[in-house]
Amino acid sequence: MLAIKAPNEKTVNLVLAVFISLIFGVTIIQYDIKAVAFLAVGFFAIIFFTRIQYAFYFILASRGIVDIFYSVETTGSFKVTQYLAVVVTLFFLWYIVFSDLSIIRLGINKIYGTFIALCILPVFFSQNLMEGFASWLKLLQPILIINVTVLIVLAMGNKLFKKTADAVCWCTIAAFLVPFVLFIKNYLQGTHTVMSGYERYSTVGAYTNLFSYYLFTVFPVCLFFYSTSAQRSRKLFWLIFMAILLFCIYKTYTRNVWIGIAVLLFAWNLLRKNFKIILPLMCMFGLIVILSSDVRDRFGDLSVILESLNSRGFFGIDPQLLSGRIGIWQGNLHYFLYKSTFIEKLLGNGFDVKVAVSSLNYTQEVIEEHNNYMTLLMNTGICGLFVYCLFIGKLFQESFKLLRKANDLYAKNLAQVFISILFAYVIICFFTHMVWKINYQYYFSTFAGLIIAANMREEEKRNLSDAG
Repeated sequence: MLAIKAPNEKTVNLVLAVFISLIFGVTIIQYDIKAVAFLAVGFFAIIFFTRIQYAFYFILASRGIVDIFYSVETTGSFKVTQYLAVVVTLFFLWYIVFSDLSIIRLGINKIYGTFIALCILPVFFSQNLMEGFASWLKLLQPILIINVTVLIVLAMGNKLFKKTADAVCWCTIAAFLVPFVLFIKNYLQGTHTVMSGYERYSTVGAYTNLFSYYLFTVFPVCLFFYSTSAQRSRKLFWLIFMAILLFCIYKTYTRNVWIGIAVLLFAWNLLRKNFKIILPLMCMFGLIVILSSDVRDRFGDLSVILESLNSRGFFGIDPQLLSGRIGIWQGNLHYFLYKSTFIEKLLGNGFDVKVAVSSLNYTQEVIEEHNNYMTLLMNTGICGLFVYCLFIGKLFQESFKLLRKANDLYAKNLAQVFISILFAYVIICFFTHMVWKINYQYYFSTFAGLIIAANMREEEKRNLSDAG
């Protein structure tokens, strides 16, 4: 209760979230499954004994350690991460339902609500009902996070908007700290994995590229803090920190994230009309293409693909191109065109369709689609893919609306960064299944919530101005 009476609420929120997250991080690493009970007790203690925003900040700041549990099971095949997802989802639903602020009629909720409703059917089309429900739960969480972010920001009032938004951004960085420390430890010790012939430094978690998507999450937050910093010393700090992040991104060898960062920086500088920076950026990435053999190989693959499309069609392309993605896409598209029924084409084949597609893959293995649009097409059908694209379009609309109508520089900077994120997201979705990168979706959705809350705040200010 002392936290509520503290004079500097922003600092208290941040310190509380970071402190608890670090304690849980150490506990999880040392005791594994025993920490689940500790995590749950601490989580509910924060909910019931402090203000609601403390629980929200805690959830954001502790997300970076949750993936350590990915391979730990509780009962049967029910994973600890799924258990925590259910707890967090119930909390979000509880807060949204009992909140005094009604946001159900928001356009974003109508679109994503339709998407979630359509995704209920693929749960029952799945061979494994539990896996289908777990996948649906992953798709549900982003819209809950958007709504809770909006509610938290609006509940804090206009005067505390910037402090609340900053606190949310700092929690994103806090979530990154434990994986970052483990990454540095692995890098210094030379602990790495070899994938596709390249050394990749990562950290603990569900898969090798997990840490890359934390980097892809934190980088735009740092870019936002850089853009809002008035002092040169702070700008220099964020510039140095982003340079460190870029080095880490390079060492993870996740080329999807390389592409995402390149698009993000290009779009951000274009929106800010930093035309003098765009040319050096293009030269720098051109130099990377020339010097990096694996990037040259990717561009070489694209050249072969274009030639093959003209002569042999899509199914005649070498399936091993783009690190085997072509073969994965060929198998999925063949299944969709020739083995899916008309209803399945419209509404989806189920969330575990990749098992059925495995016999058509050139490797004969169960592999994710490695393309967000292909994933949604196969799992949720044409209808699901179409509505999800409407959702992304709505986020673009909200972002450009804020950029166009916001009066203060802070909100404009927020819009510029998120528009850049959206462009990067759209491009990177062609090469990986981003909708299942739940650690990324957490903070992507949080940033989207900040944009929507900022728009609602700006609209309220305009209405008051017109009334006056």
